[in-house]
Amino acid sequence: STKPPVPTDPKQALFAAIKGKGAEPSQSKLSDEEDRIASKYRRMLKMGIPLDAVKHSMKKEGVHPKIASAVAEEASPHVAAIAPVTPAKPKSKSGSTAGPVLSEEEEKIASKYRKMLKFCIPKDTVRHDMKKEGV
Repeated sequence: STKPPVPTDPKQALFAAIKGKGAEPSQSKLSDEEDRIASKYRRMLKMGIPLDAVKHSMKKEGVHPKIASAVAEEASPHVAAIAPVTPAKPKSKSGSTAGPVLSEEEEKIASKYRKMLKFCIPKDTVRHDMKKEGV
């Protein structure tokens, strides 16, 4: 049997991986149980969490190295397409706060959404949650 050619364009490779064509061999090496464990970390990558953070999480949770390497191999060619890294904006005024001064209660509410942004959750998703929760 002849294998279909593996696309060299990252977008085509991602599309092929999603459709199941030209799937990475590492995924087929995992048993059903290992694949179930790996799916948690694939979802983290899909949400935009950096690969290094996912690797750290797997190590911290004692995931078998076989599973960790399979997830890393699958993610490596697609990470840029899934979660592009944007450079941080420089702070506007040195030594001053950028925005209105919040009360203690407002600061507590805002900290939840800052934390979401810190974990690389897209801004549109955070805005949606804020609207949904009436903030």
